Amino acid sequence: MFMFKSKGRIILFVFLMLSIFVGVGFFIYNFCIPRFKITNFNGIVSKVYSEDFDLRKVCYGNIFGCKNIEPTIVGEYDLNNVGTYEVEYVFEYDGHTYTKSGVLNVVDNEAPEITKSEEDIQVCPNNGKILVGTLTAKDKYEGDLTEKLNINYNKETNKLLASVSDDSGNKKEESFDVIASDTEPPVITINGDASISIKNGSEYSDQGAKAVDNCDGEVEVTINNPVNTKKNGTYEVVYIAKDSSDNVSEVKRTVKVYTPTTTSSSSSSSYSCEGKIKYSCGGSGKVIYLTFDDGPSGYTSQLLDVLKQYNVKATFFVTGNGSDAAIKREYDEGHTVALHSYTHNYGQIYASMDAYFADLERINDRVERITGKRSTIVRFPGGSSNTVSRKSKCIMTSLAHELANRGYVYYDWNISSGDAGGTTSTDQVYLNVVNRLGNGRYVVLQHDSKGYSVRAVERIIQYGQSHGYTFARLEHDSTTCHHATAN
Repeated sequence: MFMFKSKGRIILFVFLMLSIFVGVGFFIYNFCIPRFKITNFNGIVSKVYSEDFDLRKVCYGNIFGCKNIEPTIVGEYDLNNVGTYEVEYVFEYDGHTYTKSGVLNVVDNEAPEITKSEEDIQVCPNNGKILVGTLTAKDKYEGDLTEKLNINYNKETNKLLASVSDDSGNKKEESFDVIASDTEPPVITINGDASISIKNGSEYSDQGAKAVDNCDGEVEVTINNPVNTKKNGTYEVVYIAKDSSDNVSEVKRTVKVYTPTTTSSSSSSSYSCEGKIKYSCGGSGKVIYLTFDDGPSGYTSQLLDVLKQYNVKATFFVTGNGSDAAIKREYDEGHTVALHSYTHNYGQIYASMDAYFADLERINDRVERITGKRSTIVRFPGGSSNTVSRKSKCIMTSLAHELANRGYVYYDWNISSGDAGGTTSTDQVYLNVVNRLGNGRYVVLQHDSKGYSVRAVERIIQYGQSHGYTFARLEHDSTTCHHATAN
């Protein structure tokens, strides 16, 4: 019995000692031996793109102390661009390493900002369209979001309700007090020419007009058309447009009804020399009108390239020569396509008034076919002071008046480049032009059918621009330039 009790005590003692040893070992192993503690880190990290990155979710140590460890992030990621990146977090300390595969979420949690301009916002009373002032939206991450602004106008409260969301779903809403007022009338555009001439007894079909309003968009145009094609005179067709704020605009088209002068087709016919045209060219201001006769030609494209390079507009008095494409390009690039002559045959076109206008109509038909519009701007072959038309006595004086009767204007020149005479030098063409410039308005005569003259244009433009001149194209109401009619 004693031996049994002694043996039991021994077993109990051994068990207790083993338990203590195991417990102490477990405690030392789990709480005293330094190691990485990762219980609060699952490898999923989110970071606001605009904030500093500070990740310390793992430490190395024991119950007596644990050192927070900043990991090295391995993989392709961008802390300044929103996205989800697959990475590895590598923690290293005192020769020990722990690696955790996970993701790095770079997020944007800031809503955009909506900003009003300093000036008060004025809107259309009918639809809230902004007329004065601006609303802009900017996101710290995505930048300018103004195009994404959703703006609604509340007439009852007279406020603009603006909202915008970024790609991360952050939304901003704001309301702004506005002034509802529209004082701008519609803008009316006449279809076709603003000044036309038609023969007595012919049919007049008005081409109409369209009107666009800043608030209402396209609005109705009413037309007052008093034209009586059976009675000579100058009539005004009136176009009126009114918007929803009762702003009214009005434009007019001038229609001249005339009876053509009847003449004989004989080249020896005489015309009235009453009212001979006197010389009138010039005007104040430093303006140069570059004009080119007898084209288009093979040099016209080269000339258009130079004009485009310097953003200069010119006037082309065209003939029946050259390509349609060159005339179309002249028109499309904003130059004036004017009328010279279809044939440029002096004996033919100055044989009679009928012969002249038949030639003029022919070249105008070509211009209309190419550009879609007829021209009312003319230059006589040889100018209005030519003497080659002397076989038809006083025809130039009569033609000058009849052109006006039919709604045309004609232009001569007050600077000749000399390229139609004995000058064949580019340098001389340049000097002939710039040496005659002063403080006035100058219509320069050149020919785009002459390569040496075309090559002088760039230098003429450079000289003009460096000496304070403005370049312009001739239009229907430009300053007159007429020679004195000698015939």
